[in-house]
Amino acid sequence: LAGTAITLGDTGTDVFNAGSLTFTSAGAVAISEDSASELSGVSTAGSLTLTSAAAISDTTTASLAVTGNASFTANNGGSITLGEQTTDSLSLGSLTFNTTGAVSITEDSATGVAGTSLTGTSTAGSLVLTSTGAITDVANGLTVAGNASFTGTSITINDVGATEAFDAGSLTFTSAGAVGITEDSATDLAGASTAASLTLTSIGAITDQATASLTVAGNAALSGASITIGDQAG
Repeated sequence: LAGTAITLGDTGTDVFNAGSLTFTSAGAVAISEDSASELSGVSTAGSLTLTSAAAISDTTTASLAVTGNASFTANNGGSITLGEQTTDSLSLGSLTFNTTGAVSITEDSATGVAGTSLTGTSTAGSLVLTSTGAITDVANGLTVAGNASFTGTSITINDVGATEAFDAGSLTFTSAGAVGITEDSATDLAGASTAASLTLTSIGAITDQATASLTVAGNAALSGASITIGDQAG
């Protein structure tokens, strides 16, 4: 599909299904597919709203470049899996996602100087978000029912207080740089987390799971209703 703008399947009474999907536009692309969506080939857009009745994924050689915001919605518990293969490519101005299923997104090239920037309201059953640059948010809210895992050169989530919100079932982060995360609920560390420095703030208690590990090269500043870290034999 190619056009100055592309709008398909968005009326509620139309039907759109494709085996795979490729689009090229300098303008807005809004596509709603009544089945799973698989991106293939080289796709570009000024902005993207992609909605699927099932999973959203990309092929091993797919490339997606969106200048502005890319918003992905997978209905019916569909997963969103993009950019995690070594031969695909994903570059986005900013990112929004919504599903009750698993989200795994890897941005293979930093977008400007921002890396991966979350905007709007995003939800997921679980989240693995990886960026070759920094991970930041200017989002209205990020809610993850299960584990939220972030990997980036630096990680800044929910750092401007009342204008943002972040809640996750558990939290994992990996960065060689600074990590600053504020959670609007209790914070439970899971898995192996690393940072050069850490500022972790929680409205509730800060705890870690029995198999969790936390390594911070510099200062670790923790603030919570209570803090219990490293007290389990596991």
